[in-house]
Amino acid sequence: MDSYLSAALHRFSRVFVVLCFVCPPIERAAAERIITLAMPDIGENKNRNIHTAQSLIALLDEAFRRIGCELNIVLLPYDRSLKMVEAGLVDGDLIRTSSIEAQYPDLIRVSEPILEIDLVVVSYAQIDLSAGWNALSNKSIGYLLGAKVIEDNLPDTAVLTGVKTAKQLLDLLTKKRVDYAVMSRSFSQPFLGDNNTGLVASEQSLVTVQNFVYLNETHAALALRLAEALRGMKKDGVFQRIIEQ
Repeated sequence: MDSYLSAALHRFSRVFVVLCFVCPPIERAAAERIITLAMPDIGENKNRNIHTAQSLIALLDEAFRRIGCELNIVLLPYDRSLKMVEAGLVDGDLIRTSSIEAQYPDLIRVSEPILEIDLVVVSYAQIDLSAGWNALSNKSIGYLLGAKVIEDNLPDTAVLTGVKTAKQLLDLLTKKRVDYAVMSRSFSQPFLGDNNTGLVASEQSLVTVQNFVYLNETHAALALRLAEALRGMKKDGVFQRIIEQ
């Protein structure tokens, strides 16, 4: 098993030991089926984001548990997983923005969001983003392939380089093959102070986007039940307690 996923699941199991004492008890129903969700495998530095991954796994495991299903996670390349969901090779994708819907209209969005992220620009100097995405016009930009919200909003005049892993994105910046990289604020942390790269994340955000679970079209009924379970978790406080753990 991938070392990242192993670590995430190990920490995730410790989270649930704690949750047994802080969450209201809910009787576990026998699992009706196993649901497999893809989680993006973005290469090196991903262990720095293990807290976010751990929280998402814990949130979705609890939500699926409430509707009688068991969650299984597989790591897939960021730009391949949606194709596999569309083909029915996996049941869904753990975290995506609504920007994928134009290209994948048959995928079913679980209507309750699970995460909000700020998209920022990483570079060697602060950039003024008061013009939003237009601030990146005529600039050389690196980004992770498959990040549709980024691909769809970058200006046509920008010189774009898409890569598959965080290490490749960092290499683009440090070797000055691009001047800027667009990514989530939380994902930018490994690129900054700890590595003494001199890179900084923009103080302003390009946009704040909500993220959702997406399922194969055969799971439309399940999407409704999962959204209701997530709303219930937010209402009874379990959602926030899992994040805080």
